[in-house]
Amino acid sequence: MKKPRNANAEQRKIFVGLDVHRDTIAVCAYDPQKHANCYALEISSHDPKRLRTVMENIRDKFGEPQCCYEASSCGYTLYRTLHDLGFACEVIAPSSVPRRPGDRVKTDRRDAAKLAQFYAAGLLTVIHVPDDALISERSVVRRRVSLTQDLTKVKQRLVLLLQSRGHVYRAGKNWTQ
Repeated sequence: MKKPRNANAEQRKIFVGLDVHRDTIAVCAYDPQKHANCYALEISSHDPKRLRTVMENIRDKFGEPQCCYEASSCGYTLYRTLHDLGFACEVIAPSSVPRRPGDRVKTDRRDAAKLAQFYAAGLLTVIHVPDDALISERSVVRRRVSLTQDLTKVKQRLVLLLQSRGHVYRAGKNWTQ
């Protein structure tokens, strides 16, 4: 591990908000001691090498980064990548991020800055990140539910099609042995 350029950086915690999208990640570091956004940039892809470089720059300049990002359709790959690189990261429930009624201007950098500030203040709810086994089990259960719903819809359509052609099954319930 490199030694930080700033002597006080080793002791300080810097809160990093990551606004994650499919193709980009906006990064904003927040120093609660200075009450200022001290570093903001955008990573053009989910490249682990680029992410490592950015996070090490934050560590060297400001202190140990504590990262967070909102849970989204991007999943938990960023969480796992950051942990593999040796950085602390937590995933935040999107419903816990405070939003003002009149605040309509949204940019990736502003969202990243708000995440970092709210995270530093302890205002965000952290969610549990499931392991790979639990994710695969949930996936199987979701697929089964989806297939069951699809089968029910197809059966209903078939019964209605037969009824519209004058074929009605009256010897019991539909779809029995």
